[in-house]
Amino acid sequence: MKNTRGTMNDKLILELDKNLISIAKKLAKKEGLSISEFISNYLKDLDKAKNQDKLSPKVKKLKGIVPVNKDFDFKKELEKQKLKKYV
Repeated sequence: MKNTRGTMNDKLILELDKNLISIAKKLAKKEGLSISEFISNYLKDLDKAKNQDKLSPKVKKLKGIVPVNKDFDFKKELEKQKLKKYV
C-alpha cells in the first residue's frame, strides 16, 4: 500500500492493552488522523527530537546562556527579525 508520499507502507500488528488502544483512538481522532498516521507522526517526532539532542560541543556550550521567559515564542521572534531585516 502506498502512502501520500508515494512510498510503500508495510503492515504492523501490535498487541496493546484495551485502555491504551482507546487512548490512541481518542488522540488520533482529536488530531483528525487515523491511528496509523498518528503513530507514524509520533514516531517521526521522537526520532527528530532524538536527532536534535545531538548538538555540537560548541553549541552545547552556548545553550542556556541567554535567559528567556518560559512563554517566549522563538518562531514568532525569528519571523519578526526576518521581516525587520528583509523588508
